[in-house]
Amino acid sequence: MSEEPKTGATPKSGTPVLQTGIKMLATIDALARAGQPISVSAVAETMEWSRATAHQYLQTAVAAGWAFQDQNSAYSLSFHAAEVGSKVNPAEEIRPVLLPTMQDAVDKLGAPVSFAVLEQTSPIIVERVEPMRAMFIRRGFEARVSPKSSASGRILVAYSTPEARRAISRVEEVLAEPDYQEIRELGYSIVHSQWLGDLITAVAAPIFHRRVCIGALSVIAERGAHPDEVLIRSMLDASAAINRELEVG
Repeated sequence: MSEEPKTGATPKSGTPVLQTGIKMLATIDALARAGQPISVSAVAETMEWSRATAHQYLQTAVAAGWAFQDQNSAYSLSFHAAEVGSKVNPAEEIRPVLLPTMQDAVDKLGAPVSFAVLEQTSPIIVERVEPMRAMFIRRGFEARVSPKSSASGRILVAYSTPEARRAISRVEEVLAEPDYQEIRELGYSIVHSQWLGDLITAVAAPIFHRRVCIGALSVIAERGAHPDEVLIRSMLDASAAINRELEVG
């Protein structure tokens, strides 16, 4: 059985690559993808390492503050990973993939389409395409959306880890766990509400990269402008197209 992780990484010509560094980052990836506390044996099986190798890298992750070990000797990412992740805007890297599909949806629906991410405990819109123009949203109060009442916020919370949902619930009002389970089963979230004095319908769907939800794609339309089924299908088709491109990339 191979001791090397399946990274697919290729070193640049003439530049040595530290295999221990690749393994360490692969360990962090394994914890992130698990989405729940994971045992040493499970990590070893996933990475095709020996149990001793997996244990060594997991303990290193704990010592460096990137992971913690619970009372059952299972490992999870620490909140430090969320702190580091909050400094990154994933929309910047995937913008060439996002914008064309978002623009297509805007052209079809005549309504703004947004991309939101979870910044620690707050869902935030980082990209929005409106009829006739595209807009990058500066991070700030006006870009924040509710994890409970917004379609994007519901998606981001629903597809976060149980630990993240608990952290969010300590500072924000959230839905009950069965509601998030239903959203995951449907693969989308729909909200009928009032926004800036208008009755609106919002639909959001998850965007995945390496099997991890990195954001939510959503549309907000005037109530009655389109049947709910049309908005739902549009977001599901758009998110599926983006997810396929990200998977290939």
